[in-house]
Amino acid sequence: GGSHPALLFGHLIGADWVHAFSPFTNLEPEHLLNSPWPFPWTGAFAARVRELGPAVLPYCNLKKVLAAWNGRTTFNLHACSGNAPTVAHALNLQGLPNVRLFSYPCDTHVVLRRIMRGGALPLNYAAYH
Repeated sequence: GGSHPALLFGHLIGADWVHAFSPFTNLEPEHLLNSPWPFPWTGAFAARVRELGPAVLPYCNLKKVLAAWNGRTTFNLHACSGNAPTVAHALNLQGLPNVRLFSYPCDTHVVLRRIMRGGALPLNYAAYH
């Protein structure tokens, strides 16, 4: 669950680079309730996010936040090409300024496991463009 805050705070502080692995890019409660993720905790998590209130909600959908590029940060999103929910979240940010998507030949949410095991270089990068 650290990829969303890494992307958000990297943007807010103007980091040079952010690498996010299988990021959840939209934590808006309505999106979570209709999410492709089959997790039983999704409804409870949506309720908790809603309870955070109006000061936090504008930061939930990174597509809205990162649309106004900070002029500095390059965002690198890494995802398994065979995991549809993960790919959907990565594609949520496709086309935004300085966002690069990298796909790996695996079908899990835990793309970092695939990278660490095989030392794999990203595949299908062009498929996102």
